[in-house]
Amino acid sequence: MLIWRWQLGFLALALVLTGTVSACALFRLDDPVLDAAEVVAHFYRWYINHPGDPVLDRAYRSSTYLCKSLVDEIDETHAVWGSGDIDPFLLAPDVPQRFTVEDAKVSGDEASVLLHLYWVDNARPSSRIIGLRQVDGRWEITSISLVP
Repeated sequence: MLIWRWQLGFLALALVLTGTVSACALFRLDDPVLDAAEVVAHFYRWYINHPGDPVLDRAYRSSTYLCKSLVDEIDETHAVWGSGDIDPFLLAPDVPQRFTVEDAKVSGDEASVLLHLYWVDNARPSSRIIGLRQVDGRWEITSISLVP
């Protein structure tokens, strides 16, 4: 009976440790440094797949891919205008079906990435220019604008 309890306790500890290690893998603190295009891809993948509305619940505020000044600008706009009809990160009223990013054009500590948003039943994308700045070795999104 004592051996059975020891084995059961060992099994429970193994399951807890496995779950802890798995959870840590989801939230790695030692993320590799991403290039500018990867930052845009990671942010928009998270943003488009976020359950609910990341603007209304202000989930974007915790993103490490956005610079503080952009977060402050979105916060200020949200406070004045509310959620509105146009999403500040998509510059559109709807969520796209998918997206692609092009390679970054880098100049010193600044970069721009072309983001293509694909809408349901429309094979032709609408594009955005995503501005980034490198801060302490990491790229941060500083601006989002329509392609002229």
